[in-house]
Amino acid sequence: MEEKIYQLIEKFYLEFAGFKQEVNERFDEIDKRIDEIDKRLGKVEINQEEMNDKLEEAFEAITALAESNERQHQEIMKELRGEISVVELAVKRMVK
Repeated sequence: MEEKIYQLIEKFYLEFAGFKQEVNERFDEIDKRIDEIDKRLGKVEINQEEMNDKLEEAFEAITALAESNERQHQEIMKELRGEISVVELAVKRMVK
């Protein structure tokens, strides 16, 4: 009877050892996958930062262009007002 108990315990031990090995292999595979995901995520974060920098530069350029456009618009309007005043003056003199 002791021999059968010993064999049964030995069988359980071998099965458990095999199960433990399978679990460890699966965890190793999971660790590898997580490492790959971390690498890919790092690349995505770098790309996102680069895109954010480029967007900031683009918005700064757009803002600068808008401000320049506004100044030019004001200058043109000022010149046109002056020209309109000259035309008005000339027309008034012609009418007199």
